[in-house]
This record gives sequence, C-alpha cells and structure tokens, in this order.
Amino acid sequence: MEKILSKELLLQNLNSTNLFLVKNCMLHIFEELLKGKQGLLSVQDIVFSKKSEVQADEFFKNFGIYFIEIPQRNWGIFFNVLEQCRNYMPICRKVVLSMYLSDKLSKKEKHICCVWLNNHCQLGNHQDLILKMLSYPEDGKLLLLAKKYCRQELKLSQEELDAICSLPVRTARKLEIFALFIRQNKQDFTFSIISTLLNDLQDSSIRATQDEKNRMWEMLLNLLEENPIVKDVKTFREMYEQGIVSSEVYLKLLAVYTHKIDTNPFLLDTLVECYTKVVVNEQKRTCLASITDAMFFLLEQNKAHITEKAMSLLLKVVSIWQNEKWFKVDFLPNYRAKMYQGALLVEKADFAMLKQSLKMDEQLFLMLISQVGEADLKAVLEEVAYRYSHLWKETLENILFKQAIDILSVMKIIADLYKKESTDSYKQLFSASLVMLLNNLPEKENVVAQADQMLSFMNENNSLKALVDNYKNSANIAMANYMIG
Repeated sequence: MEKILSKELLLQNLNSTNLFLVKNCMLHIFEELLKGKQGLLSVQDIVFSKKSEVQADEFFKNFGIYFIEIPQRNWGIFFNVLEQCRNYMPICRKVVLSMYLSDKLSKKEKHICCVWLNNHCQLGNHQDLILKMLSYPEDGKLLLLAKKYCRQELKLSQEELDAICSLPVRTARKLEIFALFIRQNKQDFTFSIISTLLNDLQDSSIRATQDEKNRMWEMLLNLLEENPIVKDVKTFREMYEQGIVSSEVYLKLLAVYTHKIDTNPFLLDTLVECYTKVVVNEQKRTCLASITDAMFFLLEQNKAHITEKAMSLLLKVVSIWQNEKWFKVDFLPNYRAKMYQGALLVEKADFAMLKQSLKMDEQLFLMLISQVGEADLKAVLEEVAYRYSHLWKETLENILFKQAIDILSVMKIIADLYKKESTDSYKQLFSASLVMLLNNLPEKENVVAQADQMLSFMNENNSLKALVDNYKNSANIAMANYMIG
C-alpha cells in the first residue's frame, strides 16, 4: 500500500503549483524511472495534458540532463523509458540529439546516441531535428543522420534545403541529400539546388574530386532538362571560356536549351554563337556529332528563322572538313539530305550562306539563290560569274523566276560587270544575258516608249547602247508588223 501511495504522491506533486516541489519531485521520478521494473512508477503512469504543470518537452529535456549528470549510466534502461513514449518520440529524439552534442559524454556514449537516433527514425515531421543536425556540418555522423531523417520527412522545407545548400561539406554528401529534395518535384527546390551547384562549380576552392564534379554536372543537367533557367546560358559560356566546364558537358548544357527553343526563342542567336565557337573557331572534331544533332533538331522545327541559323552553321562546318574523307563518308550525305529539306523553308539567304553552299553542293545553292536579298545580289552574281560560270544561266533564271526582285535591278548589276570587264569571254556572257533580259522585260510598249530613261544605265557604254537600240528597233518593227497585220 505504501508503494501505491508513494507513486500517487509523486504524480500528484508533479502537478503541484509549488515550483520547488515540482522540481524536487521530477528528480525523484527520474531516479525511480532509471530503476527500471524496480522503480515506484513507469513513464506510462505519467499523463501530460495541456493544463499539466510540467509539459512533456520540459519533462524529457530535464530527464536527459539528469541522466548525463549521474556517474553510473544504464543506457538500456534510459532508452527503454523513452521507447515506452510513442506519442512523445519527436521530443525524445531531440533530447537524445542534445545529449549527443553534450561534452559530458564519451565518444562511445555519443555513438550509442547516434545508433539510437538511427534506429528510431520514423515517418514524421523532423524539420527542427534536421536543422539542428545540419548545424554541425563538420560532424559526419550527424550529416548521415540528417540524410536519413530527410528520407522520413513528411514534407521537406525550403529552410532545410537552404541549410544544406550553405553547408561547407563534401560535395558527395550534399548531392545525396539534394536527391531527396529533387524527388519532391518542387520548382523552388530545383532552383535553389541549381543555383547552389552552379556556385559550387564556379568556386575554385570547392572540396570536390573530379568524379564528384562530374556528378554535380550530371545532376545539374538532369535538373535543367526539366527546369531550364534562361540566365544560365551566358554563365555556362563564361565557364567554358574559363576552362571550368569541358566541351562535352558544355555541349550537353547547350543541348538542353536547344531542345527548349520553342519556349525560349530569343536564345537562338546566343546558342548558335556558342556552338560556332566550339566547332568553327576551335574546330573540335570530337564535338561534331553533338553539334550536328543539335542543328538537325533545329531544322526539324520547320521554322524559317531557326532553319536559316542552323543551315548557316552547318555550312560553316562543311567548309572546314568537306575535303576530309571521314567527313565525306560519315557526315556529308546526311548534311545534304537535311539541308535540301531545310532549303525549302529558307526565306532569306545571305551572301555567306550562298557562297558556302556553292562550295558544298551546287544544287543546294540553286535552291537557295531564289531567296537572295537585293543587298547581296551583286556579290552573288560576281561570285557565280567568275568562279561558277557554268551555273550563270540557271542562277539568273532561279533569281527571276522565284524572287520578287525587279528585272531592271539585275540588269543594272550585269551592265556594271560588263563595263568593268576586259575579257571577251566574260563580256560575251554578260552581253548575252542582257539581251535575254531585255527581251523578257514586261510591259514592252512602256519600256520602248521610255527606253532612254528606264535603260539609261546602258547608254554610257557604246556596246550596251547598241543592245538597247537593237532592242528598240526590233520591238518597233514587231509592233508595226502587228498593227499592219
């Protein structure tokens, strides 16, 4: 009967309004609890309510403090007491963590605390516990525990991620924990991790092996495939120029943005510049396959402005390696096939594109010439006349048949070429073309009536003036015969 009474008194005194009595009572209760089955009461006899004088968190916190102060510690009984309190396990875990951090425990006892925390990690809300563990980044055991508790966290928070991002720890450990946040598929988490990875990769003092850096790049690539951050394209270019990122990884990064060109069309020029630097300026053959795939993807978008940029770069590539046997066998046939398709979409072919297409494939040039701009017309005609004269007639036909360029503009250019030329063969070529174009001028009657004004650019040269006079005479005779008839 005395035991029951003593037990009741302890429980009653724990809820006394007398603070001194309560503290004294707690010490007696702790002493009895650590006796195990021989104690006057068990922890299950204690009921904490909102109106209790001592709340559960205060009780267990003091229990932990009491335990590490006594000289003889029976960890088995202590943990058994905690394990009887399922409802208060979140509090008990914090108590054990605080005990682990105490300088009053031996290394062996600290290990015991870690083992218990590891074995009693259940699904729940562990944010406070995780944040406290992460506050000691130099402690490898706590970092491993934090990772395990993150796995069991019901809902990971931005505060936890921010704490992890700021840890000055080995990259491998960060990446393991990052992976847990990535599974949550939250954009805010993704952006934080991308930003941290980029900062770490640019930090020359980062404690990471090459293998770890490769893993960082791999994680970054995977994240960017789902959530490309536009501002990072220029960052990657700077990192590449500084030698921080390899050409292989750099091209994979560019490919991410290339495949998102529909949502980021304003990146087209930047991407093409980046690809050009790698393959054209540095002529890295090892990168050719990756860049070819990227340009072929752009061609498949079937959009004129995209096609023009992609074809321009592909033609530059051809100009570098078209004489190499390996290129002729492995790349050129596919280039031709893709670019024939792309040529149908081109709306504006500049001189550089046309000149390079001539070197690669004359048929491609003839497909593209119809889209030449009037500003490039003279340069193109000069190039064809003096280096590819066998294409002269077809070039003129394609320009005039498919283009809205005024026939008189073409005639003026050819007339200028004739005036400057001293070689008979070229003078004959230009003269024949002018005769052909004269005979094909629309609105014949108007042209004849206004020939002195419309064809004044030919009057400065006697030979060209003779062509005009012949045209007028022939036209007048034909019109007179028509009227008589």
